[in-house]
Amino acid sequence: MKFYVFDTLDTDNTAMDAVEGTDTLATGPYPSCPRCGGPAGWRDWLPPFVVELELWRGGFADVALMVPDLILSERFCQTYQSAGLSGLKGFEPVSVSKVSRRHKMTGRQPAYFRARPIESTAGVDSTASGCVWDPAPTCNLCRSGAGAPKSWKRIVLEPNTWLGEDIFFPRGWKDMLVTDRFKMACDHNRLQVPPLVPAEEFARDYTAVAAK
Repeated sequence: MKFYVFDTLDTDNTAMDAVEGTDTLATGPYPSCPRCGGPAGWRDWLPPFVVELELWRGGFADVALMVPDLILSERFCQTYQSAGLSGLKGFEPVSVSKVSRRHKMTGRQPAYFRARPIESTAGVDSTASGCVWDPAPTCNLCRSGAGAPKSWKRIVLEPNTWLGEDIFFPRGWKDMLVTDRFKMACDHNRLQVPPLVPAEEFARDYTAVAAK
């Protein structure tokens, strides 16, 4: 199976951004790691689900990243269901409180929904991915105690840990992965989604950024 990663830093090719549209963001508690008992994963976003949209190319997109959540058009939700894709949970309707635009807006605003990729049992293989952690994780399940890796050369999953989801967060990882089934469904239906990079090409080096 080929995997892709949503590239959150490719702002030049991002059509639409979304941010929380209320003064205070209500969230639940952190989930606990079943192995070490420490906080692990993402807090739940609690109602009300209100967002502000920023359009970069004039039209409304089908997917906007609001990590760890996604803001999804009704057309995307229909495609997701008809294609038999898996990995998203939620699908609560959101209220759009504000729309900002950099160019003349085209098209009518669709209905939008909020959903979140599951936190998968799939783990990133640190060695195969060329990950540099500082400090190293204290729990190999939730990767707690490390914050985030400082750099990596690619994303490779540990063998036999992925259970077939089409969109998901690897455990202890902050980037969303999708399958080629997910990408093909979006391409076939001409859905406007954030940039996707093949996982084997998705590299980051935050040590170089910090050194500047």
